[in-house]
Amino acid sequence: MSALSRLALAAALLLPGSLSASAQDSLPPSGQQAKPFALVDHKGKTVSLEDCRGDVALLIFHSEGMSYSRHLVKELADEIRLLPEVLEHTVLLVIARGEEDLATLEQQLDRGDLRYRIIPDRAGAGVPGYGVVAYPTVFCIGPDRQLTDVVRGYGPHAAYRVVGAARFALGSIDAEHFEHIQKGLPEPPPQGSDPGLGRTLTMVNKLLVSGQLDSASETLHSLGARLDASARGLALLARVLLLQGHAEEAHASLDRLAALEPEGEVRVLRIRLHIMEGEFALAQAELDRLPGDRVETRLLRGMLLESQERWQEAALLYRDLLERLIREQH
Repeated sequence: MSALSRLALAAALLLPGSLSASAQDSLPPSGQQAKPFALVDHKGKTVSLEDCRGDVALLIFHSEGMSYSRHLVKELADEIRLLPEVLEHTVLLVIARGEEDLATLEQQLDRGDLRYRIIPDRAGAGVPGYGVVAYPTVFCIGPDRQLTDVVRGYGPHAAYRVVGAARFALGSIDAEHFEHIQKGLPEPPPQGSDPGLGRTLTMVNKLLVSGQLDSASETLHSLGARLDASARGLALLARVLLLQGHAEEAHASLDRLAALEPEGEVRVLRIRLHIMEGEFALAQAELDRLPGDRVETRLLRGMLLESQERWQEAALLYRDLLERLIREQH
């Protein structure tokens, strides 16, 4: 990977969650009473903070064009579905910024009993009283309308921390337990209990981010048949296998993932696999089916151009991507 591509990737990783000191000061602190709001969702219906009374409201400021924002929404939805007490008493209010098609987002959320509302925010105006300048940002508002936590940006602990805030707001865990989660420390399961698939996969994601590929692989394979029923788990396995250079096993993992979710992350991972194997025509065909304005799509195009030794085109693409990311933060 070239120096310019690494710089573009760093910007894609860091800028969505980066905040200046003044921007951080504009965010309401935890423990404060949440500001009331009334918003119109993508079906033309009004939703207000008062409508969520008695439940946890997760106010998610989301940009569909940023891959890490999409990852956080997906991980949150997966985690919440695994915790009945959170699922029953939590509603996701997704403030979707930009001009992107909301169908993919709705498909991601519209499974199981997850309650959600999508609020289009084409102009990026945000919500009065919530000073968000970075995506993703999640405000966890408790049943008593108090702000329990604010999670800014995306990282290996983001979904874990948001769900922890919801559990704390619902009284499922105490303050000491919640403080443990806020620090990103692994949650010790009660003696003799199963830590749960969702938490195991969160741990695998942390291992993956820290480069502990062998440990991540061993943990995933230890799940046995449970892994075949988890799209998130199979996607993590495919990522590990790609990084380890195990193309044949990655193909098998992606075939299993496609049986559960034929669209979405499986397409992105297949493109990376095609590039790794030198199947550039197949990679290009898959790329042409992805939304061209997404950061992730552009990074994949850059990887393809570099693999084809089209250095000048790759450099121009990464430069344009950097300029776009910088503009979106101002």
